[in-house]
Amino acid sequence: MSEATPRNDRLEQALEELEAARFIAEASAALAQVADYESTLERIASLAVPRFADWFGVLIRDPGGSLRRIAVRHQDCAMVRKVEEMYRRYPPAAEPRYGAPRVLATGEPIWAPDAEAMVAASARDAEHEAMLRSIGLKSFICVPMRSHDRVCGALTFSTAESGRRYSEIHLRAAEDLARRCAIAIENALLLGELREADRRKDEFIAILAHELRNPMAPMRNAVEIVRASAGDIPEARWANEVIERQVSHLSRLVDDLLDVSRITRGTIELRRERVSLASVVEAAVEASRPAIERARHELAVILSPEPIDLDADAVRLSQVLSNLLNNAARYTHPGGHVTVRAAREDGDAVVRVIDDGVGIPSQMLERIFEMFVQAPGAEAPRHGGLGIGLTLVKRLVELHGGTVEARSAGTGLGSEFTVRIPAVPAARAHEAPRGTPTAERAEG
Repeated sequence: MSEATPRNDRLEQALEELEAARFIAEASAALAQVADYESTLERIASLAVPRFADWFGVLIRDPGGSLRRIAVRHQDCAMVRKVEEMYRRYPPAAEPRYGAPRVLATGEPIWAPDAEAMVAASARDAEHEAMLRSIGLKSFICVPMRSHDRVCGALTFSTAESGRRYSEIHLRAAEDLARRCAIAIENALLLGELREADRRKDEFIAILAHELRNPMAPMRNAVEIVRASAGDIPEARWANEVIERQVSHLSRLVDDLLDVSRITRGTIELRRERVSLASVVEAAVEASRPAIERARHELAVILSPEPIDLDADAVRLSQVLSNLLNNAARYTHPGGHVTVRAAREDGDAVVRVIDDGVGIPSQMLERIFEMFVQAPGAEAPRHGGLGIGLTLVKRLVELHGGTVEARSAGTGLGSEFTVRIPAVPAARAHEAPRGTPTAERAEG
């Protein structure tokens, strides 16, 4: 008999440890999946009751210092209403003696294997004690959630009708979960701040682009008036050409800003239709030819003799290739070489824009398509732009179901950008082009 009792105790302890480990594993998975911390804590509450507790509660200290109860969970909704009424009539005291407010004030956990003494100690008057006893608490754990040196909340676990008694195993599991919850809350708050900053950035870009676009039309009109009145004065013609060129450059920058804003907000539309890859490349080359000729680059365009069709927005794809060509012209020294190759590979239309310019440092290859990122230390004669052209390229290509990749052997060794877009199968090349383009809204 004396041997059986220790064996039974060890078995019971092993089962408790296994059940606690399973609960922590499921709760950890929930913490990893949900970004909004209040929703996460609600899900933890659903896991805790009745697996780990008959009652579960979460108390949070807001940044301003006020206490807010996120969740009170029990299988019986009537019992939850009873507890909420008790909290309404007996809010946390200025110097709490027990429970979650006490844990928040001290940062120390409370573990009461037998809740009887706790009920008597925490009651403020006879009515409060009667309400506490009506809940039927048997065992109690409350643990702090710490974010660095700050206690940001407390988790409360209680047993009642199940009659279970909490052991040190349960206390350790509760403390483990509280640490994970604190990290999840901190990450969720940081993510919320980043999203708000990102929203404000997108809003600013949209407003800025629209405000910059307003003066464009009057400036273009003024350029035309100056051209008409300049006559044969060389200085006036030169000045007019400079102004016209810079206005066109500014207009392209503003258009890129507007497009980035539309993409990030999910409001850009693709107007898909049957187009030939050759016509897309031709339109992009024509748009970029002035920049290439000003830099005295040698341009080679190599197209596959095989007709390659796409279901795509021709204007947007031309914009993609034009941005890549302008980028090559900007980052290649005068008299350099720029090559465009277009072919079908494994069912995709593949376009490569290759230059022998300043190249891309290896550490920048993965970041080159990020917003406002430009390769540091590159010595190109015509640097400029806002660092959004390649971001726009990537987003537009992805909206077409494709990919874009940057390659470079390093600084001074040129670069290669490869765009892959799904092509219409060669067997369908004989079909007539679609009559009506299809509008397709981007999903942010």
